[in-house]
Amino acid sequence: MSVLSGKRVAVAGLEAAVASRIVAALDGADAFCRRIPDLDAVPGSTALVKYDMMVASTNIAASWFDKSRRRMERSLLVVGTSADLEQQVVGLSGRDIDFMLETAAEDEIRLRAERLLVAGAGRPNQAVGRAPIVVIADDDVTVSALVRQLLVSDGMTCHSVADGPGTLTMVKEIRPDVLVLDVQMPGMTGFEVLSAVKAEAETAGTR
Repeated sequence: MSVLSGKRVAVAGLEAAVASRIVAALDGADAFCRRIPDLDAVPGSTALVKYDMMVASTNIAASWFDKSRRRMERSLLVVGTSADLEQQVVGLSGRDIDFMLETAAEDEIRLRAERLLVAGAGRPNQAVGRAPIVVIADDDVTVSALVRQLLVSDGMTCHSVADGPGTLTMVKEIRPDVLVLDVQMPGMTGFEVLSAVKAEAETAGTR
């Protein structure tokens, strides 16, 4: 059974076509997903009491970005264009917030919603020890920031690099646990970087 089954999801502030795709994707996972008026999608609104999470545009979500809060009132999935997300939400993190492009596919919509619901339900604290180190290699600043946002919120230490040769240098210097590779990058493709990393004995174990 899907994590989304029976969960109530409010959708606000999105263009009709985008909202319809999200509603269809979540309803397809047996969630109860409904569009609500923008005026009802504000922190503390009684209209939100019956919902488990909210999917909102960057404009609507802005009222939720009170960094002084230790925890959001409910899980929030922020949806926008690449430019919207880069300008308004990069730098925010937390187990109750996630970010998604308007063009996200149905599978990604469901995956991000499920992740938020699981995180919001609580999870064991990370075991004592060093946080996993991740190198994110992508020449798209927005994509890199969104991936970093997701991993940092899960307790990982992230380093970003924008080209193939720079990725190899960083991997040799800091020996990350995990390497997230874009395919098309300046200098070398992600596949070329992967081959080079696996060819060296000291970095071959990088996941």
